[in-house]
Amino acid sequence: MAEASSPIGQTISHYRILDRLGGGGMGVVYKAEDTRLGRFVAIKFLPADLAKDPQSLERFRREARAASALNHPNICTIYEVGEAEGQPFIAMEYLEGQTLKHAIQDRPFDLETSLTLSTEIADALDAAHAQGIVHRDIKPANIFVTRRGRAKILDFGLAKLESPGGTRASDPGATLAVDAGDLTSPGTALGTVAYMSPEQARGKELDGRSDLFSFGVVLYEMCTGTQPFRGETSAVIFEGLLNRAALPPLRVNPELPAELDRIIIKALEKDRDLRYQTAAEMRSDLKRLHRDTSSGRSAAISAAEYPAAPSAAKPKWILPAIAALVLVLAAGGWWWFRGRANAAVQSIAVLPFVNATGNPDGEFLSDGLTEDIINRMAQLPQLRVLARTTVLRFKNKEEDAQKIGKELQVQGVLTGRITRRGDELAVETDLVNVADGSQLWGQRYTRKMSEVAALQNEIVSDLTGKLRTKVTHEEKELMTLGTTTNSEAYQLYLKGRFYWNQRTKESLLRSIDCFQQALALDSKYALAYVGLANAYEVASGYGALQSREAIPLAEAAVKRALELSPNLGVAHSGMGFLHAAQYDWAAADRDYQQALRLDPKDASIHYFYAYSVLVPQLRFDEALREMRRALELEPDSLAINANYGGMLTQARRYPEARAQLDRTLAMEPGFRLTRVRLCDWYEIQGQFDEARQLATLFYPAFAKLEVKPGKNGYWRAIQEAARLQAESSGEGFIERYFQAAAATQLGEHEKAVAWLEKSFASGDDLLPNFIRYPIFDPLHGDPRYAAVLRRLNLAP
Repeated sequence: MAEASSPIGQTISHYRILDRLGGGGMGVVYKAEDTRLGRFVAIKFLPADLAKDPQSLERFRREARAASALNHPNICTIYEVGEAEGQPFIAMEYLEGQTLKHAIQDRPFDLETSLTLSTEIADALDAAHAQGIVHRDIKPANIFVTRRGRAKILDFGLAKLESPGGTRASDPGATLAVDAGDLTSPGTALGTVAYMSPEQARGKELDGRSDLFSFGVVLYEMCTGTQPFRGETSAVIFEGLLNRAALPPLRVNPELPAELDRIIIKALEKDRDLRYQTAAEMRSDLKRLHRDTSSGRSAAISAAEYPAAPSAAKPKWILPAIAALVLVLAAGGWWWFRGRANAAVQSIAVLPFVNATGNPDGEFLSDGLTEDIINRMAQLPQLRVLARTTVLRFKNKEEDAQKIGKELQVQGVLTGRITRRGDELAVETDLVNVADGSQLWGQRYTRKMSEVAALQNEIVSDLTGKLRTKVTHEEKELMTLGTTTNSEAYQLYLKGRFYWNQRTKESLLRSIDCFQQALALDSKYALAYVGLANAYEVASGYGALQSREAIPLAEAAVKRALELSPNLGVAHSGMGFLHAAQYDWAAADRDYQQALRLDPKDASIHYFYAYSVLVPQLRFDEALREMRRALELEPDSLAINANYGGMLTQARRYPEARAQLDRTLAMEPGFRLTRVRLCDWYEIQGQFDEARQLATLFYPAFAKLEVKPGKNGYWRAIQEAARLQAESSGEGFIERYFQAAAATQLGEHEKAVAWLEKSFASGDDLLPNFIRYPIFDPLHGDPRYAAVLRRLNLAP
C-alpha cells in the first residue's frame, strides 16, 4: 500500500488503522485497533501492485494459511484473513519489542539469552514441522523478540505446506526473496542468501532440516555477533555456504560452552543427513545445555581446543597456575551459582490461568488447573506457595507479573493461558523471576482433552523440576495422593470444585452432581470423594440440604477417601469436621491433629480446626493461634479474615474484633460475611441503628419491615424477618438461630431454649459453633440451656 493512499485513521472491516509499523517488498504493516474486541492488532496489507500479481498474491495467501494453521506461543498468531477494497490483508498479533536483527547489532547475546531464545525458536519450528509446514526463510529479521524477552517467528510468506510427518516439499517456480539488507537478489533459489541451506541454494526439494540449517546460522549470529558465511556479493556467500565450513563459533567467541559450539556446528552440516534431523532433537540438546549451565554443571571451556595465534613464550609455571586458578574459580563459581539457583525461587504465586478461549464454560478448567497446581506444589515443604484466595483477586487482570510478584512478596510468579478448540487443548506457562522480570521457565503443552489428567501431572513435574534440583520419592507421592488418571473424571472433579467455590445453593447441588459423575467414572478417585464430602458438609449452611441428610452422606464419602488414601490430609480434616458435627470432640481433635501433621500448609485445615473444634470447647487461645496460622498461609482470604473477627467477638475481645472486621471490610466492602460478623458485633454492643442498616443488606426479609427504635424494636423485627424468610424459602439453621437469639435478648428464655432444642433435633452442625456466642449470655445459669450444652457434649 503506497504512502499516498495511507489508510491511517480509516476503519477497514472492524479495524481502525492507527499507525504504520513498517513495510517491505511483500507488504506494509500497520498498528490497528480491533473495534469489536478492544485490542491492538497488526494489519499487513499486500501492496496494490502486487495484489494483481498471481504469484505475489499466492505467497501472501500462503503466509496466512501457514501461520493460521499454527497455535504456538513462539509463533505470531494470525487472527483473520480478509480483503478491503480489493486489497488483501492479514490481521495478526500485535507485538511490542524488536526483531532479532535489530537486537543483535553485531554483538553477541549473553549465554542465558541465547539459550532461552533458541530453545523457544526450536520449539516453534518443531510445532510448525509437525503440521507439515516448512518456513524456508528463517532469519533474524523474521524473528521478533518481545519486551518480555520471548521469541516469535514471523512471516510465513515463503512457507511450504506439506503432509504432516515430513513429505518433502519443493517449489521450483518460486523466486528468491528480495531484501537488500540481507544480500538477496532475484534467482531460482528460495529464501534469503545469507541464511539459506545448501539444498535451498541448489534449488532442491526441501524439508524441515532446511529450516534447521537456517536456524543454525541465526544461532551462530546470536552467539558471535556475526554471520558464518559472509561476502560482498551473493555469489561469494553462495560459494561459502556450499563449499566452506564456517569458522567454529568458539573461535569467534571463546566464552561459549563447547557443547553450544557442537550444537551450532551440527546444525550447519552441509549434508542434511548428518545435520539435526528434527527440531525436537535440537531443542532437547539446547534445553539440556540450558539446564546444565543454569545449575552450574557446565565446565569452564578453554579456547585452546582450537589452534591459537602464536604468542610469546611463557614461564613453565604459568599454564599450570592458570589452570589451577580456573578450576578454583570455576568450583567457587559453581557453588555460588548453585546456591543462587537453589535459593532463586523459594516462594511462588500461581496466578489464575487465563481462559483465552473466552467461553465461560471453560472457566472451570482454567480455575481448576490453577487450584490443582497450587495444592500440589504446596506439598513441597521448602517451597512457599501462595493460596488460591490470595491470588484470586488477580483473575482477569492484565497486570505485569513482576509487579504482582513484588506486591505479593514472592520470588517467582507462574502465569498460564489455556486455549481450547474442540477436543484440542493448549496450555502456555511462564515462570517469571520477580527480581529482574526474566523468564525462568516457560513451556507450551498441546494435548487432547482426553489427556488433561496426564497433562496436569506433566506441568507439575516440569515446574517442580525447575524449582527444585531434587524431589524426594515421598514428596512425589504427596503431590499425587488421591488423584486420577481418568481425564474425564478429572474434568468433572475440576467442575465440582469450581461450583463448590461459588457457595450458592444451586452451585453446591451442581458440585455434588459433578463429583458423583467423576466417581462413576473412577470409583477409586479419593480426592473426588473428599470434594463430595466437602459439598455435603457446607450444603446445610446454604440451604442445599438439611444437616440430618447431608452429614451421613459426607461421612460415607470421607471414609471411602481414607480407605483409598490413608495419608490424605484433607480427608482426615473432613473426618474431623464430621466428628465435630456429631459432637465427638476428642475424635475430632485427633483427626485434625493428624491432618495438620500430614498437611501443615493447608490453611483450611487450621481454619476448620479452630472454628469447628476449638471454639465450641471455649479453647480460644488455641483457636485464635490456629486462625492466625491460617491467615499467614492465606492472608487475603475474606472468609478467614471475617471469621477471625467473629472469633475475636466470641472471645469477648471486642476492640480487637472491631479492628479486624474494619480491616476485612476495607479489603472488600461488599463481602457479605464481613457484614454479618460486623452486625453481630453491633448487636452485642447494643448499637441497633448500625446493626439494622447491616441486617437490611444481608437478610432480605428484614428490609421489608418497619423497625421500631431501641433494643426491643430491633429484636422483634429480627423475629418477624426470620419467620418471613422461613415461609418464603424454608426454615434452616439461620432462621432457627435468629429466633433463638431474638427470644434470648427479649427475655423470652423458654422460647429461646425451645429454638435451640429444635436446632439440635434438626441436626444443625453449626449449632455448637454459635450456642455460646455472647448473644446467649443471658441464658447462662438456665438449667434448660445447660441441658442443651450437655447434649452437645459441651460442659455447661
